[in-house]
Amino acid sequence: MQLLFLILFVYLALSEECACKKEDQNICVECPDNCQLQIVNSTSTVPLVKCFVNTDLVNCLEKDSHNSNVCLECKAGYFLSEGSCVVCPDHCLLCNATTCFSCETINNITYTVSSNRSSCINCMDETVNMDCGLCPEATYFEPSKSVCLPCQPNCKYCSSSLCQQCYPGYYTQQAFCNKIQKCQTALTSIDYCDVCFYGFYRQRGRCQDCSVLETNCWVCYHDEVNIISGCTICHPGYVKVQGHCISLADAHCKVGYSDSGCLDCEDTYYFDVNMTCQRCSEACFSCTQDPNNCLSCASGYYFNNDGICERKDSNCVSSDLKGCLECVDVLSMGTDLTGYYIPKDGTTCEICSEHCNRCVYNSRNCTSCVDGYVLKKMVVDGVQLRDCVEKQSYCVDTEMGFCVLCTDGYFLNGGSDKNDDQECVKCDKSCGSCEVSTECTTCQVLYYRPLNWKELGWKLCHPQSEINMTCEAGINGCVTCNEGYYINSTEPTTYKCSVCPERCGSCQYIESTNSINCLSCPTKDLYAKNGECYPCSDLPNCAKCSYDVCSKCKGGYSLEQNMLSCSRPKYELIIPLTVLGVVLIIVFLVGVGLLIWRERRRYVYEVDQKLKPFKVNSDLEMLLLGSDNKNFPMKTDKWELFFGLKKGKAIVDKVYEETLSIANMTNKTYFFEFYTDPSHRFDLEIEPNNGVLGPKKAATIVFHVKPLCTASIIENIGIVAMDMGAQVKETAKLTIYLDTDLSVKLDYTELKPVLPAIGEGGFGIVFKGKYRDRIVAIKKMKSRSLTDELEKEFNHEVSMLLQMRYVSVVELIGAIYTEGEIALVTEFAEYGSLTKVYLHQEMSYLFKVKVMEDVALALSYLHKNNIIHRDVKSENVLVFSLNPKMDVCSKLTDFGTSRCISEVALMGKKLTIGIGTPNYMSPECLRGNGEYGFPSDVYSFGVMMYETYTQKKVFEETDKRFEKPWMVPQFIIEGNRLEQPPTCPSNYWNLTNQCWAQIPEDRPTFMNVINAIESWGEDIVSLPALTLKNGGKISQSGGEEEDDNRSSSETSSSTSSSATHSRESSRSPPLYSDQIVFN
Repeated sequence: MQLLFLILFVYLALSEECACKKEDQNICVECPDNCQLQIVNSTSTVPLVKCFVNTDLVNCLEKDSHNSNVCLECKAGYFLSEGSCVVCPDHCLLCNATTCFSCETINNITYTVSSNRSSCINCMDETVNMDCGLCPEATYFEPSKSVCLPCQPNCKYCSSSLCQQCYPGYYTQQAFCNKIQKCQTALTSIDYCDVCFYGFYRQRGRCQDCSVLETNCWVCYHDEVNIISGCTICHPGYVKVQGHCISLADAHCKVGYSDSGCLDCEDTYYFDVNMTCQRCSEACFSCTQDPNNCLSCASGYYFNNDGICERKDSNCVSSDLKGCLECVDVLSMGTDLTGYYIPKDGTTCEICSEHCNRCVYNSRNCTSCVDGYVLKKMVVDGVQLRDCVEKQSYCVDTEMGFCVLCTDGYFLNGGSDKNDDQECVKCDKSCGSCEVSTECTTCQVLYYRPLNWKELGWKLCHPQSEINMTCEAGINGCVTCNEGYYINSTEPTTYKCSVCPERCGSCQYIESTNSINCLSCPTKDLYAKNGECYPCSDLPNCAKCSYDVCSKCKGGYSLEQNMLSCSRPKYELIIPLTVLGVVLIIVFLVGVGLLIWRERRRYVYEVDQKLKPFKVNSDLEMLLLGSDNKNFPMKTDKWELFFGLKKGKAIVDKVYEETLSIANMTNKTYFFEFYTDPSHRFDLEIEPNNGVLGPKKAATIVFHVKPLCTASIIENIGIVAMDMGAQVKETAKLTIYLDTDLSVKLDYTELKPVLPAIGEGGFGIVFKGKYRDRIVAIKKMKSRSLTDELEKEFNHEVSMLLQMRYVSVVELIGAIYTEGEIALVTEFAEYGSLTKVYLHQEMSYLFKVKVMEDVALALSYLHKNNIIHRDVKSENVLVFSLNPKMDVCSKLTDFGTSRCISEVALMGKKLTIGIGTPNYMSPECLRGNGEYGFPSDVYSFGVMMYETYTQKKVFEETDKRFEKPWMVPQFIIEGNRLEQPPTCPSNYWNLTNQCWAQIPEDRPTFMNVINAIESWGEDIVSLPALTLKNGGKISQSGGEEEDDNRSSSETSSSTSSSATHSRESSRSPPLYSDQIVFN
C-alpha cells in the first residue's frame, strides 16, 4: 500500500500542472517559463492541451517530441533504458544493458571488446590476451572454450573452420591450404605466386604449363588484365618465329637465340619482312628481301645483264657470277666439230661458223678450223676477220686452221703475222724444199749444193751430172772420188774431185803435209810405200809383186801380214814365251781372288762394327719368337712404331725416336734393307738403313721421325731380307702410327677445294673448300714453287695473321708449305667482299654503321700493336652477316702489305713503291716524299666510309674530273674531297671529313672513331674495344700475353655480376659453338 502511494506521489510530482499563460479559442498555446505544452487527451476531436513542469533528461541527444521526459537517443557511452540514458561500462562507446559493441581510443590506447563482450579491455596488456581472443600464429580462439586451437596444416591465420591466410607457397582452396606448384618459393605472396619456374606462366596466382600456350616454350607470359599471352624464350634448339617456337632446322635458321629469334638463315634462305627464313629461288645461292633478288647465284647459274641469275647453257664449262667464262673445247672431243664462243660483253655460249672449232667474240672470227680447212683473212660488215676456207690441193695436212705440210716442191708462205694468210707456193725445180721460190732449203734428187753455197753465191741447186764423171755425187757435191781422183775433204769450199798425179794409180790428200800421197801404183812392178811408188825388187826376200804388195816370197820365207815383207818363224822363243804367259795368268787370277776375299772380310767387319751385333739371350729370343710375322726369317720385338706416343699427340717439327731390335734366328747369313716412300707429311731417318746379320746375331735399329704438318699418319715401312747364299728374298713390313697435335701447318690432302675458283689476286687463286668439315677459303699460290721473294711474302702474311687473333680480323686456319700445293687457309665469308655486297644490293644505314665499327675495331687492334695495314679498302673487308644485330658483321683481311714497326721508327719510313691502292692513298703517300704512319690507315678508312654510304666506288671515270688516271692524285694532293651525299646524316659526314683530313695530325685515332660511332646511339650490337694486357703487346706465340692476376679479376667479375644472374640466365645461349665472349 505504501508502495502504491509512493508511485502516485512521484507521478503527481512529475506531472505537476502549470497555469496556461496564453490561450487561443480555449486552447492553451503558451506556457510560462519552466513549463511546456503537452496534449493530455488526443482521442477527442479537439485535443486537450495543458502546461506541465519541464523535467530535464541527462545525456540525451534526442527526446520524444510528445513527451519530453522520454529520451529517444543517448550520447556515446550511454544506452537507453526506459526512456532515460544509462552509462555504458568504462571505455565503451556503444552498448546495451548486457553487451558492449564498440570501444574508444584514448591517449593512443585502443580498447577492444572483451571476448565475452561485457567490457572494454586494453589488449596491449599481456595479462588479458585470453579476454582479447589473441592466439599465436597457426592457432585460433574458440569462444565457447576460451582457448586457442591449432589451424589446419600450412595455415597461418584461420577461424574455427576456415583458413583465412596460408603460409607462403600455399594457397586457400575450399577452406584448405594447397601447395602452389612450379613456383619459386622465395617469390610468393600470401597465397599468390609472383614468379613461376621457367616453362610455366602465372594465371590467377597459380603456375600453368607454358605448353598450354605454346609448344616448345621455355619462358612465357599471360596478362590477365588485357587477356594477352605469348612466349618470350623458347627451349634450346628452338627460335621464335612470329611468336611461335620453331626448331632451327624447321625455321631454316643457321644462328639464332631462343629469345630474340633467328639471326642468320641457312644457305639458300633469306629474311622476309617478318624476319622469317624463306627459301631463295632455285637460281639463287643467297638472296635478300625477295626470293629472286639474288646476292650470289647457285651452282650452274650466273648473273645476266639484268642482274638476274640465269642457268648456264650446256656448252659452258666454266662460269662465275658474271656469266660464262669458258665454253666447251670441242678439240678435246675431235678436230672436226664446230666450236662455241662468248660474244664481247656476252654471258652465254654461241656457235661458231661452220668449219670453225674456235672463234673469238664473233662467229666468223676464227682462231682454229676443223681438219681440211685453213684460216683466211676477209672483211665482214666492215670488220676484218679470219674465217675458215677449204685448204689448197697442194696442202697435205692442216692443224688448228693452218697448213702444216705442203706437197713436195711447195713451201708454206705467210702466217708469220696474225693478219697474214698462209698458202703453199711452188719451189724451183732444183729444190727439194724451200722457204722462198728463189732459194732452196734442200735440194731435189740428182741435184747438189756445196756446204759453202752462201759464200759461192749459190741459192739454187745444180745438177749432179756436172760432177758425175769424177766421183759419186751427193747433196753437197762429191762424196767418193773415182779411181785416179782425189778431194780435200777438210776444205769446205771443195765440192768436186781432182785428177791424181801421173806417178800414182790412186791417191789421197794429206792435210798435215799439204801433199798428195799415192795409195796404189800405176803398174804391177811397183809398190806403194809412205805415199810414193818403189820398184818391187826393193822388198827383201820378195820374189814377185802385184801392184802395191808382195805377192810371192822366196823359198823358206813367208809373207807377213802387211804383205810388204817376207820372214822366217823364230821357234826358239815361242815355247818360253808361252810358258811365261800361262804362269802370269795364274798369278793374276790368284791375286784377284785374294783381293776379293780381303775386301769381303773388311766389309763384313765394318758392318758388324756399325750394327754392333750381340748374342741373342733366351729372354730376347722368346720375345722375338712371339712376333706376328712367322714367315719372315728375321725377327723383331715390334712391328708397330708409336715413338712413345701411343696415347699422346706429336708436336709438328719435333723429332721423335724409336729403337727396334732385329735378330737373325736362322743358321744363314742375311742381308737386310729398309724401304720407305717419300712423304710430304713427315721426314724419316733409319740408322742403319741396311746391313748383314750372321746366324744367331741381332742388331739395334734407330728410327727418327719428324712430323711436318698436322695429320694422322699411318705409313708402312718395307723390310727386305736376302739369303746371302741362295740369293732368295723375303719381305715384311713395319707400320708407323703417329697422330699430331694442331698446328698452323696443314696437310694439303685434307683440303677439299670446290671448283670453280671464286676469286683471283696477285698472290694466287681463291677457292671455297672444306677442311675437316669446316667451310674455309683456300688461297692457293699460282707458282708451284717459292722464290726467295715469294717465300718471304708468304711467311710474312702467315706471321701477321697468326699475331692478329681478333674477333673482327679474318681467322687463319693454317697454311700449306708442301711444294706445288702452297696455300693459305682462312675462314670463309659467305657474302664476299664489302665491294661485292654494296654493288649488288641495297644496304641499310644500320648495317653500314655496323660494318664501319667492325673495321675500326680491327684497325684499332692493329695500331695498338704498332702494325700498319697499308692497304685499307672495301675489297679487303669481308662480310660474314647482313644482320646488324650480330656481334660481328665484317672482318678485315689481306695483311700481305702490313708492317710491324716500333714507335721510334714509326715516322722515319717512307712508303714502299707499289704498296696500297691509289684511290685510297693519303696525300702524304701520293706525294711520295712524305712520311707514313697510322694516320694513313685512318685516311683510307674515311674513303671507305664514303664508298660504303654511297654504295659506289670513289673517283669513277664517268666523272669528268677523273677521266685521266693522274687526275685522282692531283685532286687529293690539292686538298679537294668529294661532296656530301644529300641524304648522308651530319654525324656520319663529320666523321668522314675528320678521317680524310688533309693534315695527318688532324685525323682521329681509331679509338676516337669507335667512341664517335658509339655516341650516335644506333641500334646495333657494339663490341667493346679490346684493352690489351701488359701494355697491349702481342707475345711471340702470336696471342696476347697472359695476365698473372687473371683468376682474381675473373673472380671479382663473377661476384659483381651475380646480382644480374637471374635476368641474364633467362637469355639462352646462341646456337653455335664458335662463340667469342668479352669480359
